[in-house]
Amino acid sequence: MKRVAMAAGLAVVEILAAAPPAQADVGAFLDYFHGDTISWIYGPQRLVDEGYRVCQSFDGGMKTQDAVWMVETDLSVPRYSAVKMVTAARQGLGCLD
Repeated sequence: MKRVAMAAGLAVVEILAAAPPAQADVGAFLDYFHGDTISWIYGPQRLVDEGYRVCQSFDGGMKTQDAVWMVETDLSVPRYSAVKMVTAARQGLGCLD
């Protein structure tokens, strides 16, 4: 069941990646986490820092699945939160892999 959920989450990230790149919009990025537990735990600056780390990783050639794992490890969050972070970085900060 976890594999199906992971595959579905990664498929959503891949679909969203097909959207045209946006300019970096920190407000839009943070809106992804409005009311989410991750925003209470880490606060906006830590989320933005991790989002830019995701973008830098994509610039360095990292693939989506590896970026999700990186966020899971960095923030000690479940996969769905890591997928959300990668998606938010792509859409709100305009990074692409």
